[in-house]
Amino acid sequence: MSRIEELLSVIEAEDHLYIQTHDFPDHDAVASAFALQRLLDARSITARLIFQGEILHTNLSRMIEHMEIRLRPASLEKVGPGDKIIIVDGTEGNTNVSDLAGPTLAVIDHHQSLPPQDLPFTDIRPEVGACSSIIFSYYADIGVPISSPVATALMLGLLVDTALLADDSPLFAGGRFHPERVHRTVSDNHPDGGQNVLHADGRVGWATHGRVGVDGDDIFLVNGILVYVGRERPVSLNDSFLLPHSGN
Repeated sequence: MSRIEELLSVIEAEDHLYIQTHDFPDHDAVASAFALQRLLDARSITARLIFQGEILHTNLSRMIEHMEIRLRPASLEKVGPGDKIIIVDGTEGNTNVSDLAGPTLAVIDHHQSLPPQDLPFTDIRPEVGACSSIIFSYYADIGVPISSPVATALMLGLLVDTALLADDSPLFAGGRFHPERVHRTVSDNHPDGGQNVLHADGRVGWATHGRVGVDGDDIFLVNGILVYVGRERPVSLNDSFLLPHSGN
């Protein structure tokens, strides 16, 4: 049984279910909560999204508005003892996760943490760079299609929480550019000779090269530039690339 199937078996009979982010949520927390909510929707399980604190980032507020993510302060939902909670991108008992009235059924997190041992479900993966990656694996495990809004949210959550995947371009290692790597096809983080690519329209595919951008654009290269200082910008609307933002 996959981890998502285990989670579904724990929550499928619950009527009053909330997905709680850590307090003052960031892109990864919101994306993970939103994507999990949509995944549960596909299994006819209704869950509402809640948080404590404030949304501190303007671009995160815009993401929430643009994607119509219904994320509400827990105080407005009046969570009671009969309501059940799934915590994403945080762990019950952490100082940045408010203790609400309802019991916690599940914790999903990518930080090194020690949730209470008596929880019905925990999925803690400190080796993963973002909670968004865990939620994405749930979609893959049970074959639920990913909508464009969910794919975009997960991508933003992943990129922000991993500092824009700064070293995932094969041209870079240790935070600096290596000219001799220009013709490499995968980064040091993908020793199997390729990588899964999540597209904004929800498609996922295995690629052994970097030509997976719009119109076959190489996402590891800025078009026509072979010497980098870390402050490059796309040269066209179709030019996407993974580079660390630094002066090295």
